[in-house]
Amino acid sequence: MNLTVQQILYDAEKLLSEKVDSARLDAEIILEYVTKKERTFFHIHPETKLSLKEISEFKSLIKRRINFEPVAYITGIKEFYGLKFKVNKNVFIPRPETELILDELFSTIPNDFNGRILDLGTGCGCLAIVIKKRLKKAKVYASDISKDALKVAKENLVLLKTGNINFILSDKFEKISGKFEIIVCNPPYIPESAKIEPSVKNYEPHTALFGGKDGLSFIHPFLEEVPQHLKKNGILLMECGIETSGLIPKILPVSLKINKIIKDLSGKDRIVVIKKV
Repeated sequence: MNLTVQQILYDAEKLLSEKVDSARLDAEIILEYVTKKERTFFHIHPETKLSLKEISEFKSLIKRRINFEPVAYITGIKEFYGLKFKVNKNVFIPRPETELILDELFSTIPNDFNGRILDLGTGCGCLAIVIKKRLKKAKVYASDISKDALKVAKENLVLLKTGNINFILSDKFEKISGKFEIIVCNPPYIPESAKIEPSVKNYEPHTALFGGKDGLSFIHPFLEEVPQHLKKNGILLMECGIETSGLIPKILPVSLKINKIIKDLSGKDRIVVIKKV
């Protein structure tokens, strides 16, 4: 039987609501992916009938979501800062909170900035690519410890028709030379004891998530090396968690000072802005 958009979304929402909070949205995004139609089409034309092939594919993908697989991995796409990025199991899925790094950067740096910027731990390349699109004259570098992650970032560079970015395979600063005016970083900062959703814990790369017992196993040695790679008066914009934000001031090298802490929409400390003095 050829189900209508309205019927199949209703059934999918009912199934998903037992597992996830965003049942309707997830169902619509997956149907958008299957039908190649915008979600607004479903609202305007709820009586549209789907083909048997579309129904079969949709139901198959909904089963994956019921097993907590993230929607972004199911569709292979995640929107970030108004751009659609390719993602897969080799990269952490970009979150809206990380966009705060870009908001802060673009509010303080002129569009004709031509200095050096490093995105350390670039993942799918979302920060580096958005930065390069806005700051076209900047010399942008993007590093990651994972070859597979860098492959995805390079594909996004081409897909999103971005200018040149220098990609570096590196564990922290190991293969990175020279100093930068700006460093951005979304490090692994979740303490191992933290309770997180199955969709995150069971699917996303743990090296991009967990920061050891206290959430600082990456951040602490990273901050120790930052002064060697940041120019005087240079800025580090780093994402952090509520568990780690209060600990960062205690582990900062003497040449680094916290300039600002930015809260996310839920009022939690999320971005720390650090200046080299």
